Amino acid sequence: MIAWFARNDVAANLLMITIIILGIYAVGNIAIQTWPEVSPDQVQVSVSLRGATPEDVELGVAVRIEEAVQDLAGIETITSQSVEGGTTVIIEVDQGYDPREMLNDVKSRVDAINTFPADAEKPIISLRQRRFDVIKVAIFGDQTEQELRSYAENVRDDLLRTPGITLVELSGARNYEINIEATQDKLRDYDLTLAEIAQAIRSSSLDASAGNVRTEGGNVLIRSKGQAYRRADFDNIVVKTNPDGSIIRVADVATVKDGFEEEALKNTFNGKNAVMINVYRTGKQSAIDVAKKTRAYIQKKQNELPKGLQITHWDDDSEFLKARLTTLLTGALQGGLLVVLLLALFLRPAVAIWVSLGIPVSFLGGLFTLWA
Repeated sequence: MIAWFARNDVAANLLMITIIILGIYAVGNIAIQTWPEVSPDQVQVSVSLRGATPEDVELGVAVRIEEAVQDLAGIETITSQSVEGGTTVIIEVDQGYDPREMLNDVKSRVDAINTFPADAEKPIISLRQRRFDVIKVAIFGDQTEQELRSYAENVRDDLLRTPGITLVELSGARNYEINIEATQDKLRDYDLTLAEIAQAIRSSSLDASAGNVRTEGGNVLIRSKGQAYRRADFDNIVVKTNPDGSIIRVADVATVKDGFEEEALKNTFNGKNAVMINVYRTGKQSAIDVAKKTRAYIQKKQNELPKGLQITHWDDDSEFLKARLTTLLTGALQGGLLVVLLLALFLRPAVAIWVSLGIPVSFLGGLFTLWA
């Protein structure tokens, strides 16, 4: 084949041009990422049991999950970690087995368990994912936790509306939680129990489907929207109706607090309260492009900040990525120049250039093959 191409230089040149075009196309479509995407072959089962000790969670939840799935084919190891208020069971899938099929099998087994404690929440079963953010956005200042999280949510939504950014999440911020506290004196005065208040909230705070109405123009779906989200919504829930027609609401017998989960979490940046926003790349997005758009948004947002609030970026991994790419390109140019000079010492300069040209062409062909 080498002899044939030596006699047919036009075919050799056409092949070289084709390889160069395909290689350039592949380079333009290769996803640029800071760290390789890794999908560990692990199924995760998480169950919350508020107020329970680690030992109670282990015996009441973790052990029962382990016993339910231990005989499934394809499980390499089972690891569980129980802490106050919940447990996480990690099921590692053996090589040669499909993690998604294992996910379905585990879900079927866990859903069939009917001996969980009554207060245990519904198990969350999923494939474990390991993602690495490209850049972090820090929002910090002297504002309250509520104000910082509210503004961080607006920033997150703005970033999601930016073309080319599709995955953003908050970190270092506690989740919202509604607390309803009733004293024994109030319960005694209104002849109520905590169970009755809980049942009233459970039956009133929900969105329910009421079927549909068939008309000549088509079907009309009927849905009741009663899900409570804020303190005022819970305050107005009716707990009891007296024989005289008077109504007792949640606000009459309990104090509703619209706050955050009771979690030992304090996040600071430059010595001030802060909320972090992690920005990720997905699919074929370029990590460098995602970070560039994020920094441009931060620069634009500087003039719109409320008094006492600051925003900046932190842990920008795209800078390390650009440094690596610069090192690769610099090394390639220096190595290519040395190859040309060394070949020129023993061959004619024209021949040396053509021989050296084979190196980048080979790389482009290899990149296209790997991409394909």
